[in-house]
Amino acid sequence: MITSQHLPRIVIQPSKRSWNGRVYYWGPNDVTVNGSVFTGNKAASGGAIWSYGAGGIIIASKFEGNSAGSGGALWVAEGDGENLTDVVIRDNSATGNGGGIYDAASGDGGVIDDSTISGNRAGGQGGGLWDGNSNVTYVSGSRIEGNSAADGAGVYDDISTILELTASTISGNQAAADGGGIYNAAFGSDNLRNSTLSSNDAAGQGGGIYQQGIDLSLTAEGTSIIRNRAPGGGGGIYDDGPGISVTLISSPVTGNKPDNCEPPGSITGCTG
Repeated sequence: MITSQHLPRIVIQPSKRSWNGRVYYWGPNDVTVNGSVFTGNKAASGGAIWSYGAGGIIIASKFEGNSAGSGGALWVAEGDGENLTDVVIRDNSATGNGGGIYDAASGDGGVIDDSTISGNRAGGQGGGLWDGNSNVTYVSGSRIEGNSAADGAGVYDDISTILELTASTISGNQAAADGGGIYNAAFGSDNLRNSTLSSNDAAGQGGGIYQQGIDLSLTAEGTSIIRNRAPGGGGGIYDDGPGISVTLISSPVTGNKPDNCEPPGSITGCTG
C-alpha cells in the first residue's frame, strides 16, 4: 500500500509495469499513474486505487482482476474526479456498487477518454461505472462493454448526476433488474452524441436506457439505440416517473425488444 497523504505527489511511471499493490491516496495533493498494470488487488473500497480529496491522472494503464466492496478498480470521493486516457479497466468486481469505477467526486467530474471498461461486475449498481454526487462525467472515444450489475450494467447515474457521452459505444451489458446500458436516476441529465447503445439486456425494464424518478432529461444526437432487450418493456428506452424529457435528434431507436420505448407515446420520435 502506498499512502500519499502529506506528500507533494505520487508518480507511478512505466517502470512499474506490474503493480501488485494498492494506491491509497488522501488529498489535497495529486496522483499520476503512467503505463502501469494493477492486477489482483483487493480492498473494502477501491480494489486498486482509493482516492479521497482530489483527482488523479491515469494514462496508458490497465486494471484487471481487482475487487472491492465498492469500486472494484477505482474508488473516488470528494475533490475532483479521475482523468483517464488510454486506460483499460477489465474484469474487476464489486460486491456493492461500481464494478469498474465508483466515482462520488464532489468537485469537477471525471474524464474518460479513449478507454475501455469491459467485463466488470457489480452486485449492486453500475457494473462498468457508478457515477454520483451531482458531478459531470465526460466520456469520449471509449467503449463500455460486457459489464453486469443489478441496475445500470454499463453506467449508473445517481441522483442529479450528468453524463456527457461522445463518440462512444455502450454495448453487450447485462442488468439483472433495470437499465442494461444506462440507468439515469432522479434529477439527472444524460447527453449522448454520435454514440451507439446496442445489444444491452435488462431482465426488467429499459434494455438500452432506464430513467427513474422526476425531472430527468435525456438528449441523444446522432446516436443509435438499437437491438437492446428488456422483457419488462422499453427495450430501447423506459421512462419511469413524471417530468422526464427525452429529445431525439437524428437518433434512431429501432430493433429493440419487445418494443422501442415505453410508456407508449411518451417519447416523441420513438414508436413501435
